Parts: sequence; structure tokens; C-alpha cells
Amino acid sequence: MSVKTECIQYVFQLGECEVAFDVSTEVGVTDYDIESIPSWAELDYRKCRNCEVKSSECLICAVALRVESVIKAFGDNVSTERAHVVVRTPQRDFARDCDLQTGIHSCWDC
Repeated sequence: MSVKTECIQYVFQLGECEVAFDVSTEVGVTDYDIESIPSWAELDYRKCRNCEVKSSECLICAVALRVESVIKAFGDNVSTERAHVVVRTPQRDFARDCDLQTGIHSCWDC
């Protein structure tokens, strides 16, 4: 399967269920519907003390935006549940059997 050069694809196989995420590696790319973003993802909602982003320049926390889809997808799962995780890059694929928390953590190591 080919992957766009500006994207990394994460595929989680949990028994009969498969969940896939495409994560953009391009700087400044935002692909979201402002109306569907939860209030806890707004930049001023419990903003991190060391956050240098100004609310006047950006309304949404980039980190919260990135985890929102993961929370929706795996909110009912246990972090120690076993999964087969495939990470597809333009160069090659990586696969590993691991617990869910390890697989999810890999989404933020890119």
C-alpha cells in the first residue's frame, strides 16, 4: 500500500477491529472542522504553563487536536490490551505486536 510522502499511517488491529490514522508530517497543516472540536481542545482551556502559543494567533491546542481522534477511537479499550500495530511511511512499513499504550505512544514519537 502506498502512503503519501507527507503522511505516516498508523493501523491498529485489535482482534476483528481495525483502526487507522493518517498523521500529516507537514508543518502547519490543519485539517479539521472548527465546529466539531471539543471545548477541552481550545487553547485557553487549561493551557499548559510553559505554552508559548498566543490565543490571539491560534484558538486550538495542536496537541489536544492530535489526541482527540485517538481518544475517540480507543476510549473504551484498556491500555494493556494487545494489538498488532503497523506504521506505514513512504519508505517502508514497520509492524509490531504490543500493548495498546505502546502503539499509541508511537503516534507521538514521529
